Amino acid sequence: MARIAKHPERLRFETKFQVRKAASGVRVVSGFANVFSVDGEDFIDVVDDIVLTGSFDKTAKERIPAGLVKFMDSHGWDTGAVMGTVVTGEEREVDGVRGFWFEAEISSVAPAQELATKIDEGHIDRSSIGFDIVRVSFEERDGRRVRLIHELKLMEISAVPFAANEASRIQMAKGIVPVQGLPMASVEWMPAQARVRVDLWAAAKDAAPGTRAARLGKAFVYQAGESSTDCELLLCDVIGGKLHVVEGAVRDAARDLELSQHHVPEAAIADAKRHVGEYLASLSLVAPWDAKGVVERNLARHAVGAQTEEDRSGLIALLSSLDKETKAAAVAALDAGEVATDGQRETDTMRVNLDLLGFDLED
Repeated sequence: MARIAKHPERLRFETKFQVRKAASGVRVVSGFANVFSVDGEDFIDVVDDIVLTGSFDKTAKERIPAGLVKFMDSHGWDTGAVMGTVVTGEEREVDGVRGFWFEAEISSVAPAQELATKIDEGHIDRSSIGFDIVRVSFEERDGRRVRLIHELKLMEISAVPFAANEASRIQMAKGIVPVQGLPMASVEWMPAQARVRVDLWAAAKDAAPGTRAARLGKAFVYQAGESSTDCELLLCDVIGGKLHVVEGAVRDAARDLELSQHHVPEAAIADAKRHVGEYLASLSLVAPWDAKGVVERNLARHAVGAQTEEDRSGLIALLSSLDKETKAAAVAALDAGEVATDGQRETDTMRVNLDLLGFDLED
C-alpha cells in the first residue's frame, strides 16, 4: 500500500526544460522529471536513491490523463505555486540520458508566464518531483546502501533553481525563443549550411548532457521540438565556434513572416514578429509589417525629394514597383504635398523597406 504523506517526498533532478507554444497559443514546458540512467548506468542521486524504469507507469496511465499531476514553482504547497498541469509523460532516452519525460501546459497568469520565460532564458533549468512511495527495496552499491524505487505515485513536478540529481534537465520552453542578445555578423548567409553547423554545435561533445535541444533553440525564432526540423525561422550561424545572428538571416526571417512562408502557429506570429523586429531595429531597418504602413501613408516623404522633374521621375519609377493599392495610397500622399527634402538618404531607406516587402526594384 502506498504511504500517504502530508507532504510527499521530493527528489530534485537537474534537467533542461523546453518551452513551446501549442497551436492553441498555450505555452508548454517539457523535459526530464526524473532520470533513471546515463549511458546505460543506473543513476544514483545525492540522497542515494535510484528510480527504476517502470516506476512511473501507473502515474502515466492514470494520474496524468486525469489532470492530477501539477507543474509547480519550487514545491510550493498552495494554489499560488501551481504554474500549470502535466499533460503527457513517458519514458524516453535523449543523448544517452534515459528517464521520465513530461510536458506541462502553462497557465496564462503572469507568474506562470514569468516562470516559463525564465526557463526559456536559461535561468531556471532544473526539475524536481513530489511523490508518494508505493514500492521500494534496498541494496548495497559500491559500499553505499541505496534505495531502489520500483513504483511511485507522482503528485507534482517543480521547476527549481537547485537540484540533487545532476543528470535531469528541463529541456526547453517550447514556443517563441526569447531574444538571445547574440553578436551580429555581416557574412554571407547560406541557410542550408548554417543549419548543419547549428545542429553540430548544439550536439557538441563538450555540451552538458541533455542540453542539445535548449542549445538548438537559441538559433531560431520558434521552437516546437528537439530537432532543427521542429524549429522555424533560423537566425544564426556558427562562427568561430559560437552562435552569431546573421544579417541576411534576419532579412529572410522578416520576409518569410510577411509572406507567411513559415509554420509558426497563428497564435505565436505576433510574438515572432516582435522577436525579428528587435533585430531589424538593431540594423536600422523597418520591419516589413511596419514598412507597409509607412509606404501607404508617407511614401513621398520617405522616398525622394520631388522638387525637380528628375526627382519626380525617380519617384514615379519607384511607384511602378508597388502593388495597385499601395501605389494609389502613395500617389495620394504625393498629391497631398507630402514631399521629402532629404532625397538620397530617404530613397535608400525606402529601397531597403521595399526590398523587405519583396518588391523587385530592378525591373
